[in-house]
Amino acid sequence: MHIMSQRSTLVEIVRDTMREAYLSLTAGSVNNRDFSSIPPYFGLDLNRCLGWHATWEERRCFVTFVFHFIKTSLLTGENEAKERGALMVQLAKANRTALRNYLLICDKDHSSKIGLQEGFISVHRTEEKARCAQQEAEEFGEEAVLLSRSEAIATEPKIASLPFKDAYCVLRKHDQTADCAEFIRGMIKSFQDDVDVTYDKTNGAVRDISLIKAESDASMHRFKVKTSNGATNDFDYVVLAAGVYSPLFASKISWSAGQSCPIYPLRGYSLTIFTKPKPNMPIFIKAMTFDKIYCTSVAANMVRLAGFGEMAGFPNYDRKSCSRSGPMVLEKYGNRIFGEDAAKEIQGSALPCYRPMSPDDVPIAGVVKDVPRLFLHCGHGTLGWTLSLATAHCLAQDVCDDILGVEDRDTFVLPDGSLVDRMTLSPARFAILS
Repeated sequence: MHIMSQRSTLVEIVRDTMREAYLSLTAGSVNNRDFSSIPPYFGLDLNRCLGWHATWEERRCFVTFVFHFIKTSLLTGENEAKERGALMVQLAKANRTALRNYLLICDKDHSSKIGLQEGFISVHRTEEKARCAQQEAEEFGEEAVLLSRSEAIATEPKIASLPFKDAYCVLRKHDQTADCAEFIRGMIKSFQDDVDVTYDKTNGAVRDISLIKAESDASMHRFKVKTSNGATNDFDYVVLAAGVYSPLFASKISWSAGQSCPIYPLRGYSLTIFTKPKPNMPIFIKAMTFDKIYCTSVAANMVRLAGFGEMAGFPNYDRKSCSRSGPMVLEKYGNRIFGEDAAKEIQGSALPCYRPMSPDDVPIAGVVKDVPRLFLHCGHGTLGWTLSLATAHCLAQDVCDDILGVEDRDTFVLPDGSLVDRMTLSPARFAILS
């Protein structure tokens, strides 16, 4: 499990940012570069994080995130990073159990609708890195097999199209991939069909959340929620699960809520390739990662490549605000691997995507201590599909305990029956003096 909050990552961010700036000045178009080396992954655009493009609230979010990220990276060592990795692997295993239970209870046919696949191949340029990846997976209790190039190609033929000859592959047998959007559509339908759940999609997007102070007892406040169509409703409980916008909403509720939600967008890029139908055989069998780029099958004739991690402010979908290297690198790899199968033009089709990163890589799930009945569920970064069902299970326990007045439980029970310390997911771990 990749952990970003490490001292080595701080070095990578500086190195990659400087390297990309140098290459952009000296190497011309990214398309002119060959595949002899792994492209820069990280990027930092301080102007968009702190400059006139950003609002004061966005600047505050960046400073809060950086404070906790540097604190975590510098003040914790390799052992603590491994503990965070082990925690996320534990959550991922429980997440698979939660998904299996959901499919059994709600829709047995949903797995085919969402294109659920098992198995994930990580491709490395050196045998040493492949063996390290295998060892790391096994240390975390995941089954991983080192494949020869011929074995890897037999498992996923597109590995033969990778733009480098030396490919050392590790197969993680139990990792799961699927079409997340289709899964969410199916889950929403199950809510709409459930007589015990009211699912209201008529009021539009949430625009503002504020506290309604109680005159006699501050802890008896309520929440006023305004939506894009002008409607206003009051609620006793709020679960804030707004992705990269969670810290902006939290800071509007109260200063302490904003401090408990130090999330910041990590901008990456996503390239969806529409492929020609291939009789009796899918275009892409196993999901894989290579050169820090993730490649998955979204549907029978759709493949998605994603990668890069840029700190470049909150979402701005003006293409001029995006770096040119990220999209062009994805498109170059896409053309090399899937160009002959593409049904539509690949060039110019990569889009920005924003991942809600927590400073220590671990999701945030639980109550905000200083704002009773305000709960957070955010910070999953690039691992929303991998972790969010398990953390939602934890969140539900926290909400139920609050309603029932239970105060003495220190652990969450995950869907697979394993236990996790509540503080490891709690917003309280980001207290300034912790």
